[in-house]
Amino acid sequence: MKKYLLSTSIVFLLASCAQPPAKIGRPLKSEPSTISTDSPEGIFSESSEIGIVPLAPKITLFNWSASMNPLIENMSQTKDLPNGSALLVDSVKNNTNGLLQIEKATESLQDILSSNNTFFLISANQLAKAKTALGISKHDNLGSRSKAIALARYLKAEYVLYTDVSDDIQSPVINMELMLVKTGEIIWSDNTEMTLSP
Repeated sequence: MKKYLLSTSIVFLLASCAQPPAKIGRPLKSEPSTISTDSPEGIFSESSEIGIVPLAPKITLFNWSASMNPLIENMSQTKDLPNGSALLVDSVKNNTNGLLQIEKATESLQDILSSNNTFFLISANQLAKAKTALGISKHDNLGSRSKAIALARYLKAEYVLYTDVSDDIQSPVINMELMLVKTGEIIWSDNTEMTLSP
């Protein structure tokens, strides 16, 4: 009987040792989990198969109208500026170290100038046609002053308004220059600190 019990115990012991080792491989894919942005890093959102996915950069919101209105008022009082002059409004440039709503900025600038009787604005439709005729991409924001002047000459505009936002994104400055198309001369310029959106 003792021999039987001993042999049975040995069989059970050997059977438990003979279990195949656990498979080692890729872990099961888990559902993405959100990481709190209150953490010291605060820059990660979800885990994935390859690691942590960074959040999209934050866009700082500004009150474009409040920032631009005083500049346009100042520009309108420039001496020897004939009313109804044709003006090409170049799109606003972002020269800060962050992201800005540039399309919204350009729209706000055009809206302000449309309600100002000093200039006759070159329309977006005219601008698009001129870009096509000159072989310029419709998404080209005329990054250089010389390109803006060349397009204005083609459109027979008398002036170009060149606008950019510069400095640190936390306290950026908006700069405007009014250029005479005929000579390329800057006849007015001014700048102001941007106003944050309420």
